[in-house]
Amino acid sequence: MGELKVCTDGVIKNKYEKRYCGKKPGPYGDRSHQCGMKCFKNKISAEEILYIVVPTGWSQYLYSVGVIINRRTGNYLFGVVAEYGPKDAGLGEVSIYAAWKMKGWGIPSKSERVPKAKRIADSSVRIKKTTFRIIIYRKSTPKPKAKNSGYGWKYTNASKFRKQIKSVGKKFYKPGRGQKKGKCLN
Repeated sequence: MGELKVCTDGVIKNKYEKRYCGKKPGPYGDRSHQCGMKCFKNKISAEEILYIVVPTGWSQYLYSVGVIINRRTGNYLFGVVAEYGPKDAGLGEVSIYAAWKMKGWGIPSKSERVPKAKRIADSSVRIKKTTFRIIIYRKSTPKPKAKNSGYGWKYTNASKFRKQIKSVGKKFYKPGRGQKKGKCLN
């Protein structure tokens, strides 16, 4: 795929963007923002967590770990499948946090005004001469049978959750032959 679509669904932590919840356009200019999401009891934020959106009907992948790969550089990011998108949209929508990381941008703090250039919801991340690949590893949750506890994910603290996603992701994705040796952007 040549681009990544940007999603802002979930809790909004930035004090300036939070005021747009329930409005059109919503936070980060998102015209279809939802203050909740399918997974993790509506506790995670697109601004803090790398997540991947799958089409409706792909329920077997919810809570699984995935990797987003920049095919030109080999750089990659681990994320967790945490949301449904439209069935006809296919795979390719990611949290705004993942989009910022793939662009090589810093992450705005919760208390600073977000520059217009980073308010990229309802758009796509394009990097010149780059295509992306997303791989999702089915049944790759920390505790596959622990459905009632979010399948073993520790999602109450964003920093610890990101570390856990990276740790689980490393068990599944290893850059193979014929791929550029990029770096992990998590």
